[in-house]
Amino acid sequence: MSLGTHDTPRLTTILQGDQRKLKLSFLILFSYPGTPGIYYGDEIGLEGHEDPDNCRAFPWDESEWNDELRRYICKLIELRRKHAELRRGDVLSLSCDSARVVAMARQGQDATTVLVFNPTDASMEVRISVAELGWNESQFVEELLSNKKHVVSGGRVGLHLPPYEGILLRNRSGNL
Repeated sequence: MSLGTHDTPRLTTILQGDQRKLKLSFLILFSYPGTPGIYYGDEIGLEGHEDPDNCRAFPWDESEWNDELRRYICKLIELRRKHAELRRGDVLSLSCDSARVVAMARQGQDATTVLVFNPTDASMEVRISVAELGWNESQFVEELLSNKKHVVSGGRVGLHLPPYEGILLRNRSGNL
């Protein structure tokens, strides 16, 4: 699965360079089932409109790269390698108190990661149901990208999601 190809305008161009949307797109790509693919240059924010502009040469001068985006994608690659459920886990849809937020789990043999995506232009305060995952009351869970901790309360985890942001949560008893 890939977000870009030689047949379409570049992702950075489509999303008008919006870093939040770019990061959320790659987070979804690296969290969903299937093998993520990156069209050359998308990892550094290479722009390009319709063909042939979308097939321009790769800029080897690192000063032209979006290094923040590249580092973020490297972190996603590291997390996917480290946590088997992000590669091979079953998908379970989770209940959320907002229909505008996507919440699901990738369940592996030894651990579960919860994926929460806010694809809107509004901040959201949401509560995600995690009781069906076997996460215990008062248990701490950790955001994989920020290491921020949350507590399970009433079978749910409360989260603040800025616009176009996603969160990966994993219980601390797993392989952090």
